[in-house]
Amino acid sequence: LSAYPLDGPLPDMPQTDGIQSRQQLIIDIGRRENLSIRQLARHFAGARGHWQLIGTPVQIADALEERFRGKAADGFKVM
Repeated sequence: LSAYPLDGPLPDMPQTDGIQSRQQLIIDIGRRENLSIRQLARHFAGARGHWQLIGTPVQIADALEERFRGKAADGFKVM
């Protein structure tokens, strides 16, 4: 992407031999949310596309508990 302006839109991307599902996720989010390359990089820099929780400690604990009690998770990684 170095040939494209950082604050410009995500260009059409050729398929790679890498993890294609992750590539498609990044492309889909970038297009759906109309993110620039810079914004997309910032979006994925921390959690790399995984579930992110932002809120007060109580809100975060409640969301984790809801997933756990709903059997949607059996543990969590905190990054």
